[in-house]
Amino acid sequence: RVSQALANQIVENDLVQKDREPILLDVSPSARPGDPEFDHALETGFFRLMGERADSDRLEGLVELWETLESLENAEVAWQGVISAWLQDPDFVVY
Repeated sequence: RVSQALANQIVENDLVQKDREPILLDVSPSARPGDPEFDHALETGFFRLMGERADSDRLEGLVELWETLESLENAEVAWQGVISAWLQDPDFVVY
């Protein structure tokens, strides 16, 4: 629940309101997997929270999660899901 609430706050600040500096995501809601802006945001967000670069398998899993959630709802919900997954990742807790 805490990770979901925090993810919601980050998305609200970084993607919806955009009236302050981004907390974690410097990306447009219209960016999609394969776009340089999207890929950079995914890689940078992972690195900032985990302290290491994501390998291709982890990035593919995050893209798959994002695409699934976006197809069911929208980009904001998709980013909330990705951020929530990052915050629940055991590597984040250890870091």
